[in-house]
Amino acid sequence: SNLAYTNVGIISKLKCIIHSAINQKNLNKKKYIFSNTLILNNLIEFGKKNKANILVNLSSIDIYGDIKKKFVSEKYKPRKPNLYGVIKHILERQLYDQELNFINVRLPGVLCKTVESKKKIPWLKSIIMELSNNKEITIYNPGTNFNNVISTNEIANFIDYLLKKKPHVRDNFNFASSKPEKLKVLLSFLKKKLNSKSLIIEKKNSQNNSFYISVKKFNNKFKYQIPSTKEVLEKYLIEFKKND
Repeated sequence: SNLAYTNVGIISKLKCIIHSAINQKNLNKKKYIFSNTLILNNLIEFGKKNKANILVNLSSIDIYGDIKKKFVSEKYKPRKPNLYGVIKHILERQLYDQELNFINVRLPGVLCKTVESKKKIPWLKSIIMELSNNKEITIYNPGTNFNNVISTNEIANFIDYLLKKKPHVRDNFNFASSKPEKLKVLLSFLKKKLNSKSLIIEKKNSQNNSFYISVKKFNNKFKYQIPSTKEVLEKYLIEFKKND
């Protein structure tokens, strides 16, 4: 788990380092934090040694914890985040202490082709699987806006943009699909695309706060258009149907 960068030597023209992994083998909180800060520190030193253009740190909206607003921007002060969110926040702050160009990319639920094709995460993946199996689905707060999703393909496309444009960043950004849609609209869209016969039951739940993710700061910084929520889902469904 500890990257032995000193054994790698100098890599000519190192363009980018991508940090995505979290070591979760240690359940002890102190060891968990130490292990993950050490991994990132080794990557930082490796980047300095090889004069990397940028370090892309894939973070998470979990750093915000319990979200009590209708939308969440980078200005939202974290409120009771879980341990995963805590360590992601620590790693973000760790980069500010280094003389290295970086970007903290705060990700929502990520759709991807996994080794475990039946894995039901993120939440929207489980909904897609239920729809494809024509199972009954219950959704809460159907009238709320939703864009808590992105795909690995879109993450890769943005990293490719960073490699080409080489911007100076050193900042945090939410990276979620653009153009939020009403949750009930999205499920109707998915149901139609999957030719599903599922019954969708809509309920209101005052205890379950729904929110959408602001990407305004991202749009102001980069000349890069994140696909809409429907576009992200439509592209993912093509891959999902191939592997279903």
